[in-house]
Amino acid sequence: MKFSIEKRFSFSLLFIYLLTLVFFVTASAGRLVVSPEGGKFESVEKAVSVAEPGDTVFIESGTFKGGLKIEKDLTLKGAGKQKVRIQGSEKGKPVLLVGPSAASVTVKNLTLQDASGELCEDLNRGLCPSGVSLVGKAQVKLRDVIIKSNKKDGLSLIDSSSISVKDAEIKGNGRYGVRLSDSSRLEIKNGKIRNNWIDVALYK
Repeated sequence: MKFSIEKRFSFSLLFIYLLTLVFFVTASAGRLVVSPEGGKFESVEKAVSVAEPGDTVFIESGTFKGGLKIEKDLTLKGAGKQKVRIQGSEKGKPVLLVGPSAASVTVKNLTLQDASGELCEDLNRGLCPSGVSLVGKAQVKLRDVIIKSNKKDGLSLIDSSSISVKDAEIKGNGRYGVRLSDSSRLEIKNGKIRNNWIDVALYK
């Protein structure tokens, strides 16, 4: 009888452990929805600020304010690159800044556009009117996106940041389509870099 009770107790502990593990895994990767029509989050910036590392911020159709800064592992996923537009909001700053932490960020199915301003607020911190700016050890994946009509660069990478681009268009930016400096790295597949003042620039 004693063995039977201990056995049942052990199975009960195992069941509780597995249930806790399933709950933890399920809760660890959340999905936050941004909608211009009265959703829980009406701004991408707010959703990004409360998201936990590993979460996905899903953005429904519409035009949204940029000036985003991300320093944690996160996915930004739009309803479609022709349906979701995130545009610059502050002169001299990028639409999206990632870093300087070693954040791993995925951006897909949306457009980043219209960063404005003649001058960079702080080039060494990635604060320039670019579509996407990476600093520090940031790692970014761009999938099925459009980066266009930014005053300076489409993509700007400094320090040891890296970016992987697939099925993307980088076009019509006022200075460079892609600007690489220091030991930053670019990997591109099925991408179109065109109609920028200069498509790719390398700095040391």
